[in-house]
Amino acid sequence: MTTSNPKSRSAPKTASKTEAPGNGAAVIETAAAGGEAVAQTWMDTWRRSMAMSEEMARFAMARAEHNMKMFHRLAGCGSPTEVMEVCTEALQTASDDYTVEIERVKETIEDAVSNP
Repeated sequence: MTTSNPKSRSAPKTASKTEAPGNGAAVIETAAAGGEAVAQTWMDTWRRSMAMSEEMARFAMARAEHNMKMFHRLAGCGSPTEVMEVCTEALQTASDDYTVEIERVKETIEDAVSNP
């Protein structure tokens, strides 16, 4: 009866981790192209995100300015009728501002979806 020596068995040959199957240059070029595509997608997403952030900051500052003007006008009111007029005008301005801003955000989102 013969016993086999496990150390003498040869393991199936596999490619080393540094060897690429097929044309190594083609594999590297393909990987680089994929990396460029990922980087471009990331940059495009980042730009859209920054544009949205800038728009939201611009809107918040404009609304804060409108609110400050309203409070200054309220401080100068001499009657409840004037207070109601100032408040009505302020609410109408806010409503108009938000309507325009919603449209801007909608367009930004639509652009992002249609141009991924």
